[in-house]
Amino acid sequence: MPIAAVIVTYVLASISFPYWIARAYGVDLRAVGERKLGGGNLTKSVRAHTGHRGRGARRREGFPGGNGGALLGLELDAQLACGIAALVGQMWPVFHQFDGGRANATGWGFALAADPIAALIMGVRSTSAFSWYGWSIRGRPGAPLASILSFAIFPAVIWEQRARRRRSSPA
Repeated sequence: MPIAAVIVTYVLASISFPYWIARAYGVDLRAVGERKLGGGNLTKSVRAHTGHRGRGARRREGFPGGNGGALLGLELDAQLACGIAALVGQMWPVFHQFDGGRANATGWGFALAADPIAALIMGVRSTSAFSWYGWSIRGRPGAPLASILSFAIFPAVIWEQRARRRRSSPA
């Protein structure tokens, strides 16, 4: 059952909603902008409102990947494997010759499902870094840097929370 759930999660995450939204507007994301199948390229290539819809769809892909396994009664390891499969499916989708997006929105959805408190803390970090570095660093958007910084913090926050729980629980 866990292996089937991981495979199904990967295949479902390989469906690129930003790609199909752009196609509805007559735009092929693989041929414009940064040539990525994510919400960022959708925003730049079509328009901001459309990009937000694409990011929302990607975020929702990561959430079931991390949380859907719990609904199926899978063990924690299998749930996390499903979340990682959603990330891999977004970055290397089988339906687009393994060339997808950067998985930022999917990662946020996965983080929210895996640990909402850690996701909130990494969101504060991401917003702070984005504000600090601004929109442009040497002509490039600062958002990817903010996202990388926030995802680097995520495991540390979870480890700290678990260590705190162990210290506070009676032995």
